[in-house]
Amino acid sequence: MKIRINTIDLHGWKHELVKSKLLSDVIMRVNEGMVPLYIITGNSIKMKTLVEKILTPHDFKVESTPNSGMVKVS
Repeated sequence: MKIRINTIDLHGWKHELVKSKLLSDVIMRVNEGMVPLYIITGNSIKMKTLVEKILTPHDFKVESTPNSGMVKVS
């Protein structure tokens, strides 16, 4: 039995790593049916903006969640 994890935790990721790796990680999880996907950004406005900047041009919807350190991707 495979456990599905629909969360990507960016704690400890440098901004350069997010730029190079996040899109492929999101696409892989979406292709495996892990939607919606939650990305833990921490409370960094810069990280949340970076996530949105990377994913929005690829037709992903990035939304706020009640948890201010996380965004929802669909």
